[in-house]
Amino acid sequence: MAIINHVLETKNERIISPFGDRSITVDGRTVRGHDGVDIVPEGWIITPVSGLVVYVKYNVRGKDTSGLHDLGNYVKIKVNDKYILRFCHLAKCKTLVRVGQTVKAGAVIGYMGTTGFSDGVHLHFGLYDISNGIETAIDPLPFLEGKMPLTGNGGYN
Repeated sequence: MAIINHVLETKNERIISPFGDRSITVDGRTVRGHDGVDIVPEGWIITPVSGLVVYVKYNVRGKDTSGLHDLGNYVKIKVNDKYILRFCHLAKCKTLVRVGQTVKAGAVIGYMGTTGFSDGVHLHFGLYDISNGIETAIDPLPFLEGKMPLTGNGGYN
C-alpha cells in the first residue's frame, strides 16, 4: 500500500488501524466499529485536497471517554457536494484554520494529538459521502492510495 494523497506534511504516513469492524477500549469504555483510518507518526497534518472548512472544534483538552467528545479536537473540510474529510484527535488546530476558510491542497490544518476518545497520539482520518444529505462514512484507503478521486463536480480546487 502506497499513500499518494498525503495527510502528513512529512509524507511518511503509516496506517495503524483500518476502516471497519474493530473494538477498542479506553479507560474501561469500549467502542465497536471504526469510521476512518488511524495514521502515525506524530506530525503536522495537511489537507490532501482543496476544500472549505465547515467545522473546527478546538476546546477539548486531553482524553475524554465520557462520550461527549469522542473525536476530540477536529476539523471538517467539505471537498465538494459529495465529500467531507474529517481530521480528528488533534492537539492544535485553533489558530491554523477557521470556519468559512477555503484551504488549498497541502495546507497545514492541525497537529496530531490524542484528544477525545483516543488511545495514543495519532490522526483519525475520515471520509464521508454527503450526497444524500447525511454524513455516511466510507473507507478512505482507496482515496489515500490515489485510486478514488474526490475532486471535480463543483469542488473547491
